Amino acid sequence: MKKMLNDYINNEHHFDRSVMVGIICLVIVISGVFGWLYEFIFYFFNGGMKCFYYRGGNFLPFINIYAYGAMIIL
Repeated sequence: MKKMLNDYINNEHHFDRSVMVGIICLVIVISGVFGWLYEFIFYFFNGGMKCFYYRGGNFLPFINIYAYGAMIIL
């Protein structure tokens, strides 16, 4: 089992272009939605749980700066 794990870790994994584009798109969407949810919950509790603060500059629940940050980290 240990040999199989080491072989898997040491092998190089290659993805074709369409798979990489899909992964990048998923990272952008997931991180943007996560950032919106994070700020929504933070400002809800920071506001005394009385009113909702809809954060972000888009019509969707999505904050761009979190997506940009995830792309820089990726």
